[in-house]
Amino acid sequence: MDDSSTSRKHKSVLDTFGTYQRRICMLLCLCTVPNGISTLITVFTQETPPYFCNDSLINTDLGNNSLSNLNRSMITIDVDNSKVQPDVCKSLQVTNRTEGNLTTSLCDGGWMFRTDKRTVTTEWKLVCDKAWIKPAITSVYLCGILFGSISSGVLSDRFGRRPLFLWATLLQFVSIFLAGFSVNVEMYAVMMFIMGVSSLINYQVAVLMASEITGPDYRALLTLATNLAYSLGYMILPLFAFLLPDWRWFMKVFGLTGILYIPIYWLFPESPRWLLRQENKDEAIRMIRHIAKVNKMPIEKEISFMEPLNENDKDKEIKGENRFTYLDLFLTAAMRNRTFILCLVWMCVGAVYYAIGLNTSDFEGNLYVNCFISAAVEIPAYVLGTYVCEKLGRIPSMAGCFTLGGITYGIVPLLRIFHETSALVSAMISKMLITGLFMLVYMYTCEVYPTLLRHMGVGACSTVCRLGSMLVPYLIFAGNQIHHTIPYAVIGIFSICVGFLCLLLPETRGRPVPGSMEEALQFKRGAYCTTRKSGSQNIEL
Repeated sequence: MDDSSTSRKHKSVLDTFGTYQRRICMLLCLCTVPNGISTLITVFTQETPPYFCNDSLINTDLGNNSLSNLNRSMITIDVDNSKVQPDVCKSLQVTNRTEGNLTTSLCDGGWMFRTDKRTVTTEWKLVCDKAWIKPAITSVYLCGILFGSISSGVLSDRFGRRPLFLWATLLQFVSIFLAGFSVNVEMYAVMMFIMGVSSLINYQVAVLMASEITGPDYRALLTLATNLAYSLGYMILPLFAFLLPDWRWFMKVFGLTGILYIPIYWLFPESPRWLLRQENKDEAIRMIRHIAKVNKMPIEKEISFMEPLNENDKDKEIKGENRFTYLDLFLTAAMRNRTFILCLVWMCVGAVYYAIGLNTSDFEGNLYVNCFISAAVEIPAYVLGTYVCEKLGRIPSMAGCFTLGGITYGIVPLLRIFHETSALVSAMISKMLITGLFMLVYMYTCEVYPTLLRHMGVGACSTVCRLGSMLVPYLIFAGNQIHHTIPYAVIGIFSICVGFLCLLLPETRGRPVPGSMEEALQFKRGAYCTTRKSGSQNIEL
């Protein structure tokens, strides 16, 4: 028997993609679909349709200007009293009927919305002087995602993937369902916060499990599958919103779909790699025997596989190397530099992704169609991203996507001068590139950190990603108040700079996930060009 066949014979079932892995992959995909619906749910539940002041119609004689049967909210007078133009937040008051003097005041009769849909905005009149509440609710939701990023790493690495995933899934559907019964804005905001926490934890654990139940040859495939499931949920979002225009019924029906996920309590397993690193030998042996049986592989091979691994783990536990904290992300210069660059990478990805997704209504055309297109471009993004990163490597793929994505997003204001459609196309190209990066940076971050530090690393980077997302509304506000090109210029330049920083990270393509800190630090910068004959060593980063 040749060496290659011998290697295949003794290959661990944890590095294969057998029947067991395919089943878990399908389960992870089904559990990821609701995350695609919930992430940008505010695009529809908090939509602001056209509106006007609900003051009664009046007959007003303004000197030589007769305005008959006009709604007072439809006009204001500029400082020279020479132009009549719409104003949706102020009503017209006559202070001197003889001379036709006019003043304006805030609408005291409420607002009327030109739509039959009931949204959070229309129900609680979140316009004009209350308009700040709507972005504040979105910020609360993003704060929930931020909190989930901070807590998921520690909780998952400490208590395991399975219990955290089950609790997060339960809280996700319960919070969505209860949001439909909100009696005020405050209760709605609290439910949105819980939904943000639980959905982020659910998604991160799913991606993490996808990287831990198989080897490096199939890791990209499972990560692709979970992200495609997310995009499928994103594509379902406009259909849900179209069929359920009442935001309360939308939330209630969406929350009730959680009943379909009750069987995951019996189907979702613990990560075998996590069990191995936790020295839970009995449970680890039982799981690996089960995996080998399902995959129809000889069970004896797994016993010989585990013995040396457990001996190494035992030595590391004595040395205290199995007890990682967030400080370990910054203790060594190499790990500190990696973490810093990855934080910038995640921040940029989050900023561009949410800037495009949350502003779907700003583009011309039907909101439902635009949202569907924005979701549909993610499908080729994930497929092409996976193909490119496997052919070219993680680092060249990330650098190229960031650079091109920054350029295509930055030129949107320029293209709007000529044609709105071309601007939409450019924005969707940027969305496609950034979406591919979302999948790639998740996968890469899981590959570059050791097992017991992996979820902490993903959690820390994801935390910074959410901080970048929370800055987007303020960039958009600056664009509305100062100059419309500000958000495009800032995010475009930031994306290009991050693209060049990616070149300082080590390549991980085709390498097994590191089990210890020493293995992680063996990754070198520029590993995709390590065949140099100059004899010089790569600089460790």
